[in-house]
Amino acid sequence: MAPLAQVPWGMVTYLVVLSSMSLSVLLLNERVHYRDYRWVIFSLMLLFVVFFLAWGGYSTDSWRYVDGFIGSPLVYEKEHLFYIIGYFLDKAFVAPWPLKIYAAGCAGLVCLSIAKFHGMDKPRHVVFGMLILALTPACFLLMGNALRQAYAAVIIVFGMMYFVQGRYFIFLFSGIVAFSFHQTSVILFAAVALTNFRIPLGWTCLGLAVAPFVSFLVVFADRILGLAIVGGRWSYYLDKNEGVFYLEKFVVAYSIAWFFLLSNPDRNDGKQQVLLAYVYMVMMSSLILRFQVPFERMLAYSELLLPLCLPVVASSYKRVLNYRVVRLGGAVFLLVMGLLLWTHGSILSSLGYL
Repeated sequence: MAPLAQVPWGMVTYLVVLSSMSLSVLLLNERVHYRDYRWVIFSLMLLFVVFFLAWGGYSTDSWRYVDGFIGSPLVYEKEHLFYIIGYFLDKAFVAPWPLKIYAAGCAGLVCLSIAKFHGMDKPRHVVFGMLILALTPACFLLMGNALRQAYAAVIIVFGMMYFVQGRYFIFLFSGIVAFSFHQTSVILFAAVALTNFRIPLGWTCLGLAVAPFVSFLVVFADRILGLAIVGGRWSYYLDKNEGVFYLEKFVVAYSIAWFFLLSNPDRNDGKQQVLLAYVYMVMMSSLILRFQVPFERMLAYSELLLPLCLPVVASSYKRVLNYRVVRLGGAVFLLVMGLLLWTHGSILSSLGYL
């Protein structure tokens, strides 16, 4: 937790109120009329977008984006689309509004993705997904300090809605657009595409079990045998210990991946395909576990899948969740976790407040 004097309590209070709105609707269980859910969901989406308009745009790397927007966007060797849009935003608005609008647009797109994936016929899933989004570290890290990667991830998540419907051309197009924002998005694209292949459960379990050891074995062999495999930027990241609780994040994500995998998701159910996408993304992220910063960046892609995954999983435990004590206990736990997250130094630093 950051020093209390440095915490922007207005921002934290806003997030507490926003999350409490979602929790109060979920705690009311079936007493909210279906027509009222539309207004609830619209309000939650709007308030989430407003959050980034109010507190976004001041990230640690904001100066890099601003400098990039000022010059010709075509001078960059990659990710032209991000800088082309930023160039025109910079012409229309003064700093930090181009980045605020960029972050708010990304927030709006991920909210639409959650609503479209779960469908308005399951509004409680949408509300729960919105709640999970506000409790996801990657949401603030990506939309704060890694905006290019955030857009790439959200565009592919949005394309997933068409992928599960069998509209593969639209999904392919979303992958191309995402690549023009951040090239590493090809990994998330591959994780989603793999769900359409009938990979045996045993092979997937083996891959998930072995993946965390691969990078350690490669580095060990490289140092002992002098193979010079780890070079360039990988050598730079080898001893760059800037990962924030990266092993703890790995343990949580790895455990969730095993839980999803062993729940044996129905591969013919488009909604449950996203569980496998999460598993594959964690697996591929774990391949570079030895390299803290790249690992955390890759794992962030999987975190943005949680607002899609967890409501699907929760629907299998309706009987347990119908107990009031379980719902109240869960609400308190989520709010406490939220407070710890929203006041954590890494989040505040990413948003530019430390």
